[in-house]
Amino acid sequence: MWSGIVQGNKIASIGFGNSKDDFDRSKSSNSEALQQEILDVIKQHEGKNERILLASDEFLNQIDVYIEKHETVIALRKLKSIRYFEPADYHYFENENKIHGTTAKSSGSSSGCGLESTALECFRLHYRDSQRKSTLVFRKT
Repeated sequence: MWSGIVQGNKIASIGFGNSKDDFDRSKSSNSEALQQEILDVIKQHEGKNERILLASDEFLNQIDVYIEKHETVIALRKLKSIRYFEPADYHYFENENKIHGTTAKSSGSSSGCGLESTALECFRLHYRDSQRKSTLVFRKT
């Protein structure tokens, strides 16, 4: 996780909510408070107040944040309100192409999903550290 964030321009995508199904801001009673809790943890561990929140989705409980310190990742993974936490700007296929000199093309997804095929589905593995189990979420590409 940390390596992907660092190699992805230090940008992480965080989905949050009161449960795994709490993703719609219009149906969440406390989405702003949960978002602020996450931002406060980041501010505390990063030691700064600016250039933390890069984007906040208008409809989903999802934010993109800038993280420079490994201890911030460790602290965020302990929050029960985080549904998923992943590198947002990591381009797996671009890095593989540089290493192996191959020509596989990514669909342009920041999470390395797809290979320009409608038959492929993008799988996001979201790990809840506190529950020690994995949840698989499917997203069409």
